Amino acid sequence: MTSKEFYKQFSEYAKANEEATGVPYLVCLAQAALESAWGSKAPENNFFGIKAGKHWKGSTQILRTKEFINGQMVSVKDYFRAYDTPLECFRDYADLIKRRWPKAFEKKTPEDFIWSVQNEHVYKYATDPNYVGKIVTIINKLREYENE
Repeated sequence: MTSKEFYKQFSEYAKANEEATGVPYLVCLAQAALESAWGSKAPENNFFGIKAGKHWKGSTQILRTKEFINGQMVSVKDYFRAYDTPLECFRDYADLIKRRWPKAFEKKTPEDFIWSVQNEHVYKYATDPNYVGKIVTIINKLREYENE
């Protein structure tokens, strides 16, 4: 799927989340794009690579993923959440952001929002030290499609 096709297919979910939760739709969509390789790797509709922690009561799946551990990229298996639809995933993602990174909602721009999510809390969204830069690059790409 191309970046433009991804935008057209999933931007409405992200916009609905922004309206309901305040999570900037460009951040939501950019994270979904990066985490799912533009939709090509979203097993069981998990676009964000959201893990299934001990409190998760929904469906799960075991997947192989890459993590930075002690400064090295390693391959590991872990439990991830599974969703019936993309919309269910987008809603769960927004709930997670609201619970874990409340300071981000004080920010005015999508770029500042994702920086806050990654840097202003004990929990980082991703282990990749270049995560914010990658998301900002995708945000800029997605902005090209906003008025088409």
